[in-house]
Amino acid sequence: MSANEHLLQHLLNTLSADNGLRTSSEKYLNELINKQPESLINLLELCADTSIPFQIRLVTATFVKNKVKASWFIKNAINKYLKSEEIPLQVKENTKSRLVETLLNVSPFDHLPLFRQLLNCLEIILRLEPEWDSQLYQLSKGLLQSSSNDISKLYVSLSIVYQIAKKHCFDTDNSFTETIAQDQFPIYEQMFDSNLSNIKDSSTASIFYLILKIYKFCTFVQLPKYLISDLGKLQNWCNYQLEIIKMEPVFITGNSGDGADDDDEEEEGSISEHDHMLKKCQKWSFANLYRLKKRHAKQNNKALNSQVIDILLKRFIPNILTQYLSVTGKRFTDICQYYLISFITDCLTADSVYEQYIKGNVNPILTSIIVPRLSCTDKKVEIFESDPVEYINRYVDSASLVLGFKSSDMAATEFVFTLCHTHFSDVAEPLFSVIHHLFENKSSNVYQVEAGLKLLDNSWSQMINSGGNGDEAVKYLILPQLEDGNHKWLQTLACDTISQIDYQFKDQNLLLEVASVVNQLIEQSSENLPLQLEAINALNSLSTMPVIQQQVSQNVTNVMQLLLKLNNEYELELTSDLMDSYILKFSQELEPYALHLSKTLNDQFLQGAQEFLSNMDSNNKDDFEKETRLSQLLSTLSSMVVSMNSQKETTANMVNTFEPSVTFVLDNAILSFLTDVMGLLETSNFVLKAMTPQTWKIYDTVLDSFENYGFEYFDNYGPYFQTVVNYGFQGQSIGSDQRIQKLLKAILNFYNDSNGDDEMLEMVYNISMLIVLNCENVESIMEPLLKPIFKSLTNISIDVLRDYLRLFLALFIRRPDLVNQLTDNNASELTQFVRLWFENSDQLLTTVFDLKLEILALISILEGQVPQLDSMKEVMLRNLLQLIEKLPAAIDKRVKLIKMENDGSMDSSLLVDGDPESFDIDDDEYAELDVDTPLDNVNVLDQFKNFVEKNQLQFSSVMGGKQ
Repeated sequence: MSANEHLLQHLLNTLSADNGLRTSSEKYLNELINKQPESLINLLELCADTSIPFQIRLVTATFVKNKVKASWFIKNAINKYLKSEEIPLQVKENTKSRLVETLLNVSPFDHLPLFRQLLNCLEIILRLEPEWDSQLYQLSKGLLQSSSNDISKLYVSLSIVYQIAKKHCFDTDNSFTETIAQDQFPIYEQMFDSNLSNIKDSSTASIFYLILKIYKFCTFVQLPKYLISDLGKLQNWCNYQLEIIKMEPVFITGNSGDGADDDDEEEEGSISEHDHMLKKCQKWSFANLYRLKKRHAKQNNKALNSQVIDILLKRFIPNILTQYLSVTGKRFTDICQYYLISFITDCLTADSVYEQYIKGNVNPILTSIIVPRLSCTDKKVEIFESDPVEYINRYVDSASLVLGFKSSDMAATEFVFTLCHTHFSDVAEPLFSVIHHLFENKSSNVYQVEAGLKLLDNSWSQMINSGGNGDEAVKYLILPQLEDGNHKWLQTLACDTISQIDYQFKDQNLLLEVASVVNQLIEQSSENLPLQLEAINALNSLSTMPVIQQQVSQNVTNVMQLLLKLNNEYELELTSDLMDSYILKFSQELEPYALHLSKTLNDQFLQGAQEFLSNMDSNNKDDFEKETRLSQLLSTLSSMVVSMNSQKETTANMVNTFEPSVTFVLDNAILSFLTDVMGLLETSNFVLKAMTPQTWKIYDTVLDSFENYGFEYFDNYGPYFQTVVNYGFQGQSIGSDQRIQKLLKAILNFYNDSNGDDEMLEMVYNISMLIVLNCENVESIMEPLLKPIFKSLTNISIDVLRDYLRLFLALFIRRPDLVNQLTDNNASELTQFVRLWFENSDQLLTTVFDLKLEILALISILEGQVPQLDSMKEVMLRNLLQLIEKLPAAIDKRVKLIKMENDGSMDSSLLVDGDPESFDIDDDEYAELDVDTPLDNVNVLDQFKNFVEKNQLQFSSVMGGKQ
């Protein structure tokens, strides 16, 4: 066997199902390239050799790409392993040249998968070698100029420009995209003018697809000068894209009936390549025109002058909108519909465009564009009946799980919501005319009733606020769908509507009737998961009404058991959300079952976490969904701890039941759940207000995890350690308590490794302050911790100054006799600290806790007779009086904040100049509402009175001076 045949055999073996054979050949190929880097060139030559089977050529290209991805970045390596993987500079240069040649010799139309692997390889090199882009761009220009009769060469040229434009899309200096626009757009315009009619050919459609993507990247952030210096050119590009939109691709008729579920991926392979590429061209035409409105044609766009923006809004956008309204009867893919509807939605906030082009067309827009997107389909009903879990994942949970997910029904929902919130008085009549029509014609088109429910849902709050009769809407529009046993999917949607509108019924008899139907659906739908779950969701919403809450409270344990069962059988977001909600609403009724509930949740979490741990490296969507569900189980446990706390024994026993889950996460470093676990532990300590044998056991596990890997995730640990200090170390001696010493050791190591990081220092200062306030024998931490921290006085960052001041004010309170040791009796340093404190007090120390800390610190210093500060006594006395004057207002503000938090309503006195968007609330004030401090039970006013009585003479002098 020749060397070349030997190489081909190893390449072929990488496709083998025999794991041993495959691994052996992959090892051989890797070693070959490491020992003979120039073999990369040989492999690229094989990619273009048409005498070799296509699959081997494809795997060869993939192998080259993976090697480039893994080793191209290595340069001048010293490490032995990296040195063995490094590709020599000359080989890199030869590889780049050969790569472009290979691209030219591989047909992008006949062998697209192979071409894409090679192009991906080029993209990787381009990103790792920024200086290559200029050379590559000049090469692409040469290809473009010589490609008049070679469409493959044209495709290669455009593919290279596409990669360069994508790379430079977000440059702050947009000179490269400006150059591309200036050089290439005129040539592209000639192609549009002369060849757009030939787009029916799949190769031509592919060319225009690349041009549209290049246009996207060149106009993504800013419109290039080439287009805005002559708006006629921009108009031409708009017209080209509108022409593409008007073309008619072929759709395969499926069960959906209206094309709502068609998308690029589903269509590929089932229709002609031409139609597939045409739909992709339409997608990017819609997307580019949407971006023109969303990003560029807006009044606050500082990148364009107001005159250009005015022309866009008065001429360009109305023209596009008019064209869109003329094609409402055409079928487009779902993503095209998304961009079309999003464009119209964005026009709702442009008053002139809305008044002239949308206001009078609300009815046709709703009936021709929106209703078809919101209506049910055969496919949706089929999924509902055959795969209920998939139905819930796709139509109930998916939108919240997939950030940035784009679908036409989401866009249609957003349109209705925006329309109602911006122009309800204009559109109420045509909107409700459409809604009533959809319900009245249920017998002829039951699928459109879903659109009617969604239109009603999204206009509900505006309807109620404008005096609409909600009871009648429920009675005549929603209730009949709840009772329609012939269409279970419609009953499910009606339940969802009840849960979404969260309506406060006026007619109590109607409320009881609706609740009765919902309860029956829960009881009778054990074989229909979506209906049963949405019925429980509807009941949850109805239970905000007192009469229903009373009813549900008598049966809530059965509802909770059902949710636990469903949560154990299915991995669904909604079940966890509902458990949380029912626990918070019916905590008193459920508390007797707290241990059973927490044990069940613990068992479910442990089982899932063990599966998650064994699959952590797979990185697929199912693992993400499992992670989300497991995180929600921990959140539900936190809700139980917060709400079921009438007896400390119950909380302590709950901690015992979920301790295995906590320990499993910490011992196995499952960082995905670290935030949830530490939040659960912090909440448990806060509710208990004490440490139990079980929580001390957990504390040891937490400390071990913090020392092993917690330094990188310290922000998760800080609040928990604060609760341990507050509830476990109070009155304990630092010198004799092993638990305090273990925490101090960890904190000291953390401080020494912080390298001045502000967030790390903030945690150190906070925990140290609490230790100083709570513990005895503070002098034992002066040398290793407090003195080194104090010495940073001259270069302290403003971001941690507040926490720095708090720490040493705490020391002044507890041990004024140690203050001199901080500075080794250096009076100037101590004076500098006090001045820094007073200069920043008004800005940084604003909460009730801060004011108490300052007042007690001043009293302690003045009583402690610190000679180094004698010269500042009068200043300190004046500041003390000012702080006493501030305290009542701060306490009153805290009371209002707590009331606001509990009631969910804003106190007008907390608004700045009455502006509902501007609050006079410091982040620290809000964060400390639910935090206990060692000074909560200290009456500083009593201590101030006692101090005044002892120091009448001093105060008389200061008060006299004040007058």
